[in-house]
Amino acid sequence: MRTLNPTLMPAPSAAPGTTLNRELSAPWWRVGMVWLVISGPATVVVASFVTLGLAITRPDPPLVLRDAATAAEAPALQGRNHAAVPIQQPPEQPPKQPPKQASPPRQP
Repeated sequence: MRTLNPTLMPAPSAAPGTTLNRELSAPWWRVGMVWLVISGPATVVVASFVTLGLAITRPDPPLVLRDAATAAEAPALQGRNHAAVPIQQPPEQPPKQPPKQASPPRQP
């Protein structure tokens, strides 16, 4: 009579004649690919909290607005100011109706 090797046993859901090597199956935390998949999003979450901390503790200084020193700088300052101001929408007006045409007089 032949004895079965305990490490090579048929898998319960495997096709007949196939074996499952129990030495190769390990807990999920010992599989390297799992940590590769988890480390990407985890790194992004940590980096976002670091960025948030930097943004809160070191705010940007306010810009010093000045007039154009020379005539050559004036178009650039006007363009910057135009881009910074939101567009003012004109108030909506009702659509214009075409004038009513007089109906021809009725003949008796």
